[in-house]
Amino acid sequence: MSMIVVQGLRGGVGCTSVSAGLAYALQQLGQRVLVIDACIDNLLRLHFNLALSESGGWARQVLAGQRWSSLLWHINDQLVLLPHGEIARSDLSTLEHALHQHRSRWARMLATAAATFDWVVIDTPRHGVLSQELAALADLHLCLLEAEPVSHLQLQRDARAQPHYLLNRYNPAQALQRDLHWLWIRQDTLRLAPVKIHAGAAFPEALASKMPVGHYAPDSQAAVDMTALATWCLSQRATPP
Repeated sequence: MSMIVVQGLRGGVGCTSVSAGLAYALQQLGQRVLVIDACIDNLLRLHFNLALSESGGWARQVLAGQRWSSLLWHINDQLVLLPHGEIARSDLSTLEHALHQHRSRWARMLATAAATFDWVVIDTPRHGVLSQELAALADLHLCLLEAEPVSHLQLQRDARAQPHYLLNRYNPAQALQRDLHWLWIRQDTLRLAPVKIHAGAAFPEALASKMPVGHYAPDSQAAVDMTALATWCLSQRATPP
């Protein structure tokens, strides 16, 4: 089993949509996938047709001292979702303390998942104890960014241990985006994934329809990009770092 952590270089770069799309694309390629929401916003569930009122998730279970297994949603035979769950932001420090006190919790869960799944895809927050611990456990760490000046500035001071940077919402018709992409490709120290996720209407429309993009618009450029990303992830599993 391999674990993919999906993070953003900054907020609002589309990590949740890409996490949902990647998980769906992997199962379309015959893989057994567990997709986990590790973000307090608890939005990943909306990509898989869960009701807005459905508040359960692993974080609520941790705070209540209960097991997570009853919170798994079987989307189909090969794709399973574990939502974050609705918690108050004031409870976040309590949750992080509980996770820090029991740091082996995620490792044990992943060891159990290895018997059932080929991949675990985790929509991961940018900061915090959980973010650091999941990044340390990841087999593949994807950090999303957009080809715009703020991302470029943050990229120069990103302290992460060389994730694979994934360009999202790329519009080759814009000269600035082309220039930044060219600049990043020429940086020998920057691990830029060879796949780009192009800008388009399919991602927001898919979320509005509460579906992963590959299910909502299988012939769209977004779905093609997700399949390409999933295929690249499969190739990385067999490639030494």
